[in-house]
Amino acid sequence: MFNIDNFLKSVDFFVTSHKNDLIIDKAEFKDNTPFIHIARPTGSRMITRSNFMDAAQRIIENPYGYTRVIFANVQNSELMQITYENQIHTLEFDTNERTPILIHYYNGKTVEQLSSITDLYAVVENWKHCAEYKIENALGFKL
Repeated sequence: MFNIDNFLKSVDFFVTSHKNDLIIDKAEFKDNTPFIHIARPTGSRMITRSNFMDAAQRIIENPYGYTRVIFANVQNSELMQITYENQIHTLEFDTNERTPILIHYYNGKTVEQLSSITDLYAVVENWKHCAEYKIENALGFKL
């Protein structure tokens, strides 16, 4: 079984500043959920499938309500698209910096180190579709 502590210890050598990012990454990890992890010498970020599932649950609980996102309130019906755009932006921003990076993808069973984010666009798109399917099944209609 995958151990997030061991994984983060193995990445720790690469991150030379903002090591607290690894603690935040650990908090993002839920129940063996798939994730994408990007580490740079200046910190790290994690994108998880649970980001999408959490947004889906919020939409299911209140499809016409509002959620605070950074500095604004957004209608819950728009939350999935905003989650998707934020995750894609994270992929692109963190990998376009001119510093070395480590990219890992955990599919729920195995971790692999990747040399680029090319294949990860499809992964994030799939996570979005899974969350939308969950919403449609729960609500009985598409938002």
